[in-house]
Amino acid sequence: ELAGKVPCAAYDYARSALLNSITFQQLNQRYQYLFDYLTKYSGRKVDTLEAIQRMNNTFYIETLYNRTLPEWTKKVYPSADMTYIADFAFSINTYTRRMARLKAGPLIKEMLQRFGEKARGSLKPDRSVWIYSAHDTTVANVLNTLKLYDMKSPGYTACLLFELRIDEQNQPFVSIFYKNNSAEPTLLSIPDCGVSCPLTKMHTIYKDILPVDWEKECRLSTMMMPYDEANIGLAMAILGSVICFMLLLSYTFMLYYRRRRYSAYSYAQMA
Repeated sequence: ELAGKVPCAAYDYARSALLNSITFQQLNQRYQYLFDYLTKYSGRKVDTLEAIQRMNNTFYIETLYNRTLPEWTKKVYPSADMTYIADFAFSINTYTRRMARLKAGPLIKEMLQRFGEKARGSLKPDRSVWIYSAHDTTVANVLNTLKLYDMKSPGYTACLLFELRIDEQNQPFVSIFYKNNSAEPTLLSIPDCGVSCPLTKMHTIYKDILPVDWEKECRLSTMMMPYDEANIGLAMAILGSVICFMLLLSYTFMLYYRRRRYSAYSYAQMA
């Protein structure tokens, strides 16, 4: 669940729609030369931005451990385009607010709920620290959902720290720190709230990404589809209903006339 990989039909649909959007088609066209080059020389098919990101990460790790990269990599790595794609790809999973709500929303909601329970003295078990172990993708998902992602790939061992403080008036405040490649965690400024945000305002600011009923919201419905797709689905449903009704009506009339003919025949035989 922490990785956000629990099946969610509504999320899958939204992600597919995004990847097939004009914006992403244009990005794919722009970086087609990388798709072609990496596919030709790497020995595997590279046809998505995230595939380029994984290739970039592989080159980085090989370099980090003093491995010698093939000569053909020098043409594309390191390069501004591959670095940009690697950074940008981390935002894809939470690119829209609906995607963010379904992907990272449950985790953020859980943390804010625990802060509220801690502030009210009702947290069970009553702990001072909760630690989540996850991947760089989870860090990026949470950052982007909170509108704090700086379009720089989270480094290895990157982490987020959410801190709850109670002021003199017994009001809870939240601060968020991010440790990427810096020696010490950096205090982040929460959008429209600052570096120390009242817990109640956190709920208001991020209301759009806090799911009310995640399982229900994950169900795919025509209300979430584009107008033309929703109309097609609705039209098919109506057509199916009409066909079923006509078949039932025809069957009813057939039975009626058969019984009527049988009754007439029986009466004639008796006469």
